[in-house]
Amino acid sequence: MFALSAFCLSSLARPMEGLVKIGGKQGPILFTAQEMALGDTVQVQYPDPEGNPKCCLTAAVLKKIPVPDDEAVSDEPNDRPVRAYRIKINAKLEEGPFVGMAVIGPNLKVSAYGPNLHIMDGPVRMLMMTCLSTEGLHLFLSTAREMKGHLYMGLGYEVEQTCPDAIFGNR
Repeated sequence: MFALSAFCLSSLARPMEGLVKIGGKQGPILFTAQEMALGDTVQVQYPDPEGNPKCCLTAAVLKKIPVPDDEAVSDEPNDRPVRAYRIKINAKLEEGPFVGMAVIGPNLKVSAYGPNLHIMDGPVRMLMMTCLSTEGLHLFLSTAREMKGHLYMGLGYEVEQTCPDAIFGNR
């Protein structure tokens, strides 16, 4: 299947969600609706030999690239265009497929809690989680009161659903 990872980016105004894909011809790619700049610094979890996420390595945005034709990534609640960025991670990584979460913003405190991420932006607490629908990966970013973001990545094949039905009513 695939494993999950987390990113923290240091130069943006508010927390944003993103997905990262490691293990392909183009190298690591960050997908987000956020406009990124060349050289933005990223702290990234990476896959261990079993494909489990570990924290953290430094990465940087190398360049904006066209979203690959074989990638179906969308910004569900806001319908903003999704951008793709080639990133450089300063370490040797396992070659297997690895898809994960990205937390983008300055001065954020991110901690893993099981498969979810808890994010502190000053006094604001957020939760980031992923789950599967029958054909894709969903990433949700929320506060206790509202859904802040929802990215979707189509996988191109059927998978067993892990998303609770109720979560889609909160978009």
